[in-house]
Amino acid sequence: AEDLLSDIDSILKRQRLTPTEVTNIVVSAGPGSFTGIRIGIATALGFAAGLGITPTQISLFEAMLIASGLESPAITAVPAGRGMVQFAVLALSVDAIKYTIEPKAILAAELIASPDLKSFEYFVVFDGHFDDEILADFQGSLITIGETPATTLVAAANDHRVRKNVEPILISKG
Repeated sequence: AEDLLSDIDSILKRQRLTPTEVTNIVVSAGPGSFTGIRIGIATALGFAAGLGITPTQISLFEAMLIASGLESPAITAVPAGRGMVQFAVLALSVDAIKYTIEPKAILAAELIASPDLKSFEYFVVFDGHFDDEILADFQGSLITIGETPATTLVAAANDHRVRKNVEPILISKG
């Protein structure tokens, strides 16, 4: 959070853009930490207001599913710290993304061992975000996304199936 504005400035300089040339702002609606999601959304709203544009908030889970290219139901998950993981089960159709299991938090070990989740063949994660020990216990196919979460969000923002301007996904760990 403390580097967010300087990171935005660095990206603009690297792309040789001025802030007034920005025509679209995409921000994660989560999952993520309460503070991180709120800071991201507040920054996007402030930046967008200054430019007279509307930012697009989308679910990281939906962006992950789009990036995976899967149409079958898949578990999408991101680490939440202290051995916890935030996950949802989603599937793509021609015109929408449907949640089989709504976003929730669970211990990582319980996620892999859950009998309710063993029926899902695919597990979608960002490369390097989970310990290999946890992933080794998953019996299905592991799909790793090599792009950063930010790049994944931007790429998914133009997909017509992704819900736009969703409410933030703030998941309680307890």
